[in-house]
Amino acid sequence: MRADSFDAALEGDPRELVARAWDLAAIGEAYEHWHAEAVTLISTLPEGAPPDQVFATRSRLVHGWRNFLFRDPGCRPSCCRRAAGGEARVYFEQEAARLLPAAPRSSTRSCEAPSSRKRCQLQR
Repeated sequence: MRADSFDAALEGDPRELVARAWDLAAIGEAYEHWHAEAVTLISTLPEGAPPDQVFATRSRLVHGWRNFLFRDPGCRPSCCRRAAGGEARVYFEQEAARLLPAAPRSSTRSCEAPSSRKRCQLQR
């Protein structure tokens, strides 16, 4: 196996290169849309909700957020301010951390095959 390495310097504005490679406006709009949906999702969770409901809500929150890992270039806000997701990022980190202690700590799945069909049950 062979590997080559090299160093290069960009001639020009890095913001222009990032803007050509990613649709920053669309990513920024996606953050805004996700944030609005996340606020609605969290606001529907009643105070003192049972752990399974907290777990489901937090899972939906995290699932929606993970989509940005595939879309957002993750560059510095000075380079791509529109896609940085500032408020949404703060909201996600705050709510995901707040909900974590109330969600079930672990779950396991046990399966048994009473005949040719498997039956699985979620256990805490």
